[in-house]
Amino acid sequence: KVWLMDMNLKLTYASPSVEKRRGYTFEELQQLPLDQNLAPASLKQAMEVFSEEIPKAMADPTYSVECTLELEFWQKDGSTFLEETKLSIIRDEKGMPVSILGEGRDITERKRAEEELLKSEMRAQKNNNLLRSIMESP
Repeated sequence: KVWLMDMNLKLTYASPSVEKRRGYTFEELQQLPLDQNLAPASLKQAMEVFSEEIPKAMADPTYSVECTLELEFWQKDGSTFLEETKLSIIRDEKGMPVSILGEGRDITERKRAEEELLKSEMRAQKNNNLLRSIMESP
């Protein structure tokens, strides 16, 4: 999934895969404010990165912004999904930043699997502790 925002954080392009995953048309996505694109914690995280990185990119034409964030995006149906998003800056011929490029991949299933594995490990540890206490009791 690929998208572009201008330096005022307005969406200027979204690949068809973004529209399909989110359930919005490009025109609808353009009208959504950031707080309706990202869940609250992800919005906070993205704004912190933007407020830190954009001034650096504006001040130094050689500064390369490349960071990867795990962001939770809203879908049209009200549900969310997790995406690993790589952010970078696109510059014009004079080196001035003109766009923010987002390249993402859905990690929802990976995160679910990680959570299930963690729960399984915790259950196994609990069972081991219980077994150990039984074996050690007089």
